Amino acid sequence: MQGCSGTSSHKGAKHYYYACGAARKKKCSLKYVKKDKIEAITCFMLSECLKDTELLASLAVDVAAYYQKEHEDKGYIEGLKAERAETEKALNNLVRAIEQGIFSETTQTRLLEL
Repeated sequence: MQGCSGTSSHKGAKHYYYACGAARKKKCSLKYVKKDKIEAITCFMLSECLKDTELLASLAVDVAAYYQKEHEDKGYIEGLKAERAETEKALNNLVRAIEQGIFSETTQTRLLEL
């Protein structure tokens, strides 16, 4: 399901709904569903699931295992740190160039990029 919107041709009011991606391409016969209706049902179902303590405990264990697995690899964080160090080095080089009186539109653009 994809979130969609449309504008009324009479009053210009915007309407929000969900639709099957294939239905929007005329390859599926599912009807569009009003946003409020599907979101109310979703919230109700989630609240009912969260009332079940066994299900909630199982969900907590699964989330903890997922978090452990995803954050076990430090390569991503190390990559971000290396990228940050490169950016800081480039900024320092630009500051030195500006201090020496080398300032142009190119250096200004690069400074804003960094």
